[in-house]
Amino acid sequence: MGFLPKDVKYLEDRNYKYEIHEDTNQTIVVIKGYQLPDLYDHACVDILIKIPTGYPMNQLDMFWVYPHLKLKSTGQYPPQADNIETYLNIQWQRFSRHYAWKPTYALSTHMNVIKESLKS
Repeated sequence: MGFLPKDVKYLEDRNYKYEIHEDTNQTIVVIKGYQLPDLYDHACVDILIKIPTGYPMNQLDMFWVYPHLKLKSTGQYPPQADNIETYLNIQWQRFSRHYAWKPTYALSTHMNVIKESLKS
């Protein structure tokens, strides 16, 4: 099904700068310049979200950031964020975050998970 109009509205209502990249198996959304809490070695990152074919019946899962983040307190990667994967010719840091998905959820739900994940 791809990216939904309500997802575009969500991003635009919040003044997010974003890019949409279409692939044969998925849509990739990159949110540019996402502001971070003061826990990390960067003030902002780009966030990559993969939207699978069949969304919203198929769930959004995980997210990726660039540049890579380390915690200021330890100098280490955050928990479950130590894998690097290449998309769009960039090496992204994967945050492995999983939750129970419902077909009524949307990008806004996933962004709330991302926001909470980056707070800790």
